[in-house]
Amino acid sequence: MTLIVGLTVLVWLAVRTYQFAPQIPDRVIGPGGAIILTADDIRAGQEVFLK
Repeated sequence: MTLIVGLTVLVWLAVRTYQFAPQIPDRVIGPGGAIILTADDIRAGQEVFLK
């Protein structure tokens, strides 16, 4: 019973984490109008972090 409840809670938390993850902007523009970051830059940084 403990295993079933524990796995249920873990699955529920994983689903909630992905549902409420913040959106990744297409691009981040600085005050001068120059593009600072793109969505690809953000995803690449996340991949490095997760390694």
